[in-house]
Amino acid sequence: MRSFATPLASALLGAGALLTTSLAHAVAPATVSPADPRPDAAAASLARQDDSPEQEAPALVAIRAGRVIVRPGHELENAVVLVRGDRIQAVGTDVAVPDGARVLEAAVVCAGFIDAWSAVGIDRGSLFDRGVKPSTRSADALETYDDAYVRRAALRAGVTTVRSQIGEPANVQGTGVVLRLLPDPEDERAILSADACVAMEVLGNDALDRVSNVDRLLSQVESGANYRKALRKYESDLAEWEKAIAEKTEELEKDFKKAKKDREKEIEDAKEKGKDFKEKSYKEDRKPKPPRFDADGEVLGAVADGEMPLVVELHRVPELRQFLARLPE
Repeated sequence: MRSFATPLASALLGAGALLTTSLAHAVAPATVSPADPRPDAAAASLARQDDSPEQEAPALVAIRAGRVIVRPGHELENAVVLVRGDRIQAVGTDVAVPDGARVLEAAVVCAGFIDAWSAVGIDRGSLFDRGVKPSTRSADALETYDDAYVRRAALRAGVTTVRSQIGEPANVQGTGVVLRLLPDPEDERAILSADACVAMEVLGNDALDRVSNVDRLLSQVESGANYRKALRKYESDLAEWEKAIAEKTEELEKDFKKAKKDREKEIEDAKEKGKDFKEKSYKEDRKPKPPRFDADGEVLGAVADGEMPLVVELHRVPELRQFLARLPE
């Protein structure tokens, strides 16, 4: 079941501060890497921005925190986070606070939480659409007006990024979209990944039906693998054909005069005998044909080749065992 905003972060953060931009991955490429904060580089960067005559620099905020959770497994004590506008400038225990910066004190500063199973930003018709296909994109079903209140609630709870998905009641739910909740979804920067994954759900009325459904879902992935194989074979056959054509062309160019003379004689002989002249057919004339384009096969092929993640929702031990047993195929 998809989640909307949850109060998870409020329990964890307590009286601490929450950054709505991930400390590990800034909104825009950070001038100074958070993993290697350097006060001198940060100061130089800030000076360059202050000297820019084109526009007034956004306000600079320095957050002093007793504990900074940069990402799971990476925490800092008594650290400073420098933020200008929507960009994290530096994170570290030895980062100097520039003059004029607004200073905030916090017990805990944490990177934003990611809701990996969400419906935020998706229009309700698409959310409950049973007719979606593997290539149906959640990014095409974004509704920027209906759930602004949900986004605000999620942000208050500490959720700054979501993976939203259409096709809640379908077996195959299309491709998911990863969104930042700031800025507004109308802003192109809000979409972090328009085709983040393919989502599937194991449905069925009884245990045997659900286990069989696992096989049907993975068979679809297998069909994508077969489509990719057909494409690769076509590309290989086409390369061989182009090589053969090039060799035949070179051969004909060498013997062009003789070949032209022989062809003219054959045409003349055919006329004298009252027959139609037929051009010789060479195997090189038969150009390989590509497989018919299949949007679903393209997406599922990307899953089979490991280029796109597969997210599967299932709930019972038998179908989980069946799923894990089939995966090596």
